[in-house]
Amino acid sequence: GQRAEVSVKGISGGNLMGKGPGAPPEGDLAVDIEIRYCLSKADQGVYTYCIFEHRPEYDAGDFTEARLAAKLQAFFSYMHVDDDRTGPYPLFNEGWDKYVYTALQWKNRAYGFSSPEKGLGWFMMLPSPEFLSGGPTKAEFLAHGIDPTVLCYWRSSHYRGASLILEKGEEWSKVVGPLFIYVNEGQSPEAMWNDAKRRLKKEEQAWPFDWVKNAAYIPAEKRSAVYGQLILNDTPAEVKKAFQAEIYVGLTRTPYKINTPEGALRLNWHNDAKYNQYWTKSQDPEGRFYIQDVPAGKYTLSAFADGVLGELTQSDIIIPESGQIDLGKIVWTPVRRGKQVWDIGLANRSAAEFAGGDAYFRPGQALRYAAQFAANTDYTIGESDYSSAWYYAQMPYANDSSKIIAFTGMSGTGEETSRNIRFTMDKACNGRAWLRIALCGTGADPRFDVLLNGELIKQIDPGISDGALYRHQIHGIWRELELAFDAKLLRAGANTITLVVPGGSLNNGVIYDYIRLELHEK
Repeated sequence: GQRAEVSVKGISGGNLMGKGPGAPPEGDLAVDIEIRYCLSKADQGVYTYCIFEHRPEYDAGDFTEARLAAKLQAFFSYMHVDDDRTGPYPLFNEGWDKYVYTALQWKNRAYGFSSPEKGLGWFMMLPSPEFLSGGPTKAEFLAHGIDPTVLCYWRSSHYRGASLILEKGEEWSKVVGPLFIYVNEGQSPEAMWNDAKRRLKKEEQAWPFDWVKNAAYIPAEKRSAVYGQLILNDTPAEVKKAFQAEIYVGLTRTPYKINTPEGALRLNWHNDAKYNQYWTKSQDPEGRFYIQDVPAGKYTLSAFADGVLGELTQSDIIIPESGQIDLGKIVWTPVRRGKQVWDIGLANRSAAEFAGGDAYFRPGQALRYAAQFAANTDYTIGESDYSSAWYYAQMPYANDSSKIIAFTGMSGTGEETSRNIRFTMDKACNGRAWLRIALCGTGADPRFDVLLNGELIKQIDPGISDGALYRHQIHGIWRELELAFDAKLLRAGANTITLVVPGGSLNNGVIYDYIRLELHEK
């Protein structure tokens, strides 16, 4: 035959399965687990996939950590994570920990190690990201370790992770994969990695694989192609109606609630790991999109785009079993509270455009912040450039005794830091003003104060911490914070809005995505 497959299956029978990281000693939850390995004659690698099944008679349970991990021989000394992190391992020496190697799963789907001495490469490939949790903005481990380690982490608690909770009596199944473990040869690490990227494109084109036989893995003939066009209807006349760069459009499970020990939790594509997600990236300025291989079902359409603050959602999207499904023109009217007065950054769910944002993964950001900026800094609207004058994160101000501590960020405490946003108003105002702040990550304590012309308006508590600041990421939990205030507080002439992170642990603070001031005058 052309293909051989081996299956190893564990039947729970009500017993708790899984004893990996985060699971209690007696096991994780009652779920049947089947792992399959597939080898065909012509391939330079092995496919593997896992099938989980929760039967109605099984008790309720909560997945903790769920991943495929491979530990390689030490001669695989050259790491390949993404374009910024490829080279002899370890890539960084200062305060090393494995979180410096986290990256966006959805974007980076061919990664691993190579051996320059032996001319061998070992790469993990995800032909489709549909089984991953957290959507296109989820950061996760791809590779790390003193012993070279490569991972597919489809459900985790990192950066607040995603939830997968099963109820007693619930019938549920999920196929994770197939993944492709690709082994190649080459004259250099770069040649082997480029070859792996080319092979990934071939695997993407073959998805869904016709040789996978399981009821939870939907074959190609029972999937649809979905297309349509987003019409950007941003109200201010000065705002461009065309999309600026990348648009992400997804069909995902309709948001739902689960019960946790801490209370009810609402799950959507950001934090759901139970159901598959079907996303596409478009760069069409007219907003056209095309999503391949969507199984039949009822979905919520979600979209976010560079340069557009907020997110589009449209519920009750019904996809039939097969065909070409035209969703037509979908009008997207982003929320505007009033006329835009000014903004800082680019609304893109990332901090990469700010000073320091291109090296977010290097340990010791608090030290770099203190080396490049004063504790009290000014940013003048119309004059300052956010790529050099606005540091991507704001945290307490480090002193000379501060040190990098692996896995826990920074040691010690720092002083209060202030960002003074200076701007001019042509006249006194009536009505309401809105300061809209989008964050793409937080530290251990993300609270900060907002002052207008020296007077406290409000202390903002962004809520739950995702740890992105001290675990070297700019893709934590995206959130938008709105602060409304009486427009009479804005003066004719010079004004200053100050953002203050109080003194304390150097692991406290926030990571900025975008800031905008809007005014609705009576």
